[in-house]
Amino acid sequence: GEGLVAALRILYRRKQNIQRLAFDEKCDAILVCSADAFNIPSAFLAARALGIAVHLYMFDDYRFQFDSSPVEIRVFARVMDHFITKRAHGIIVPNEFMAAEYRTRYGVSPTIVRNPVDPAAFSVEEATPWPASAGGISLLYTGAIYQAHHDAILELIEAIKLLRRSDVTFHIYTGTPKAEIEKVGIV
Repeated sequence: GEGLVAALRILYRRKQNIQRLAFDEKCDAILVCSADAFNIPSAFLAARALGIAVHLYMFDDYRFQFDSSPVEIRVFARVMDHFITKRAHGIIVPNEFMAAEYRTRYGVSPTIVRNPVDPAAFSVEEATPWPASAGGISLLYTGAIYQAHHDAILELIEAIKLLRRSDVTFHIYTGTPKAEIEKVGIV
C-alpha cells in the first residue's frame, strides 16, 4: 500500500544521494552503519550501481532492530538483511555474540571491532565511594529498544528493585513507542 510506496521513495532518494556523493568523492568502497531501516539498503544499491564494495558496520542486529516499527518496515528490514548481508564485502560487529549470530545465520565471517573503552576507568587502585556524588544514582539509557535489549533492560529493572533504594532512578529516552516496551514489561 501507501507505506510500501513511501518506503521505496525514501530508499530511491537516499540511494541517489549516496551514489552521487560516492561518485563525486571517487570512493572505492562504502562503509554503512546500521541506524535506520534505509541506510544499509540505500548504500548497498548505490555501491552496486557504482561497481564498488560495500561494508556493513552493524551496531545493532538489523533484522530485529525495527520490531516496534510498522509491519512494512519490519518485513523490509528482514528481507534486506537476508539479501544484503550475504553479498556485502565485509561486516563489522562490536562483539563475539553478534559475530556468532551472523556466522550462524548467514555463513559470513564478521570482523569484531569493540567499542572503545578507557582501561583507566576500571582501575581499582583508587577506590571511589559509590555513588561518587551525593544525591542518588541516576541511570540513563538512550537509543532504540527492541528484542535484543528486552532481557537486559528487564534484568536491570529487577536489579534496581533488589537494591531497595529510593534514590535510584532509571530513565529511558527512545524512539520506540511506550506501548511497545510496556508490552514486554519495561515500565
